[in-house]
Amino acid sequence: MRMSLGGSRRALCAGLLVALGTTGLGCAASRALNQPSHKDYGVLEPGTNIDLVRAELGDPQKSGRDNCDIFVFQQGSSGWKYLRAIGYSVLDVGTLGLSEILANPLEASVGSDSVRLRVCYDAQQDVLYSERLEIGGSPRLMTGERPRPKGTSIR
Repeated sequence: MRMSLGGSRRALCAGLLVALGTTGLGCAASRALNQPSHKDYGVLEPGTNIDLVRAELGDPQKSGRDNCDIFVFQQGSSGWKYLRAIGYSVLDVGTLGLSEILANPLEASVGSDSVRLRVCYDAQQDVLYSERLEIGGSPRLMTGERPRPKGTSIR
């Protein structure tokens, strides 16, 4: 009788340990699945309507009288996020949650860079040009051509 009580205590302790270890599981997997989708820069081609640009990139952070929008967003990750989530889940179960110590910060750093874009439109609200904005750097033209300032001529 005494032997069965000891075995059931061990089983109970092991069960509690597994239950406690798995309550925090899935943080890295959840982060992987909640990464934003990769943005399609094809909507920045000249002639694309403003509505398609905003549908893809989201609402602009700033929209001014100069007929330009400023977008700030997370670029997102490619289609590998589902494979990463499965991998993190397998690691969580195999290590009883200890893999989260490394996997969670690793996943938090994936795709965390902000992208800043200025998209300018013509009178018909179609893309005229777009440029990438870098903090501390000059705007870099991505698509289209900047209009020449009034009063300048080509010689």
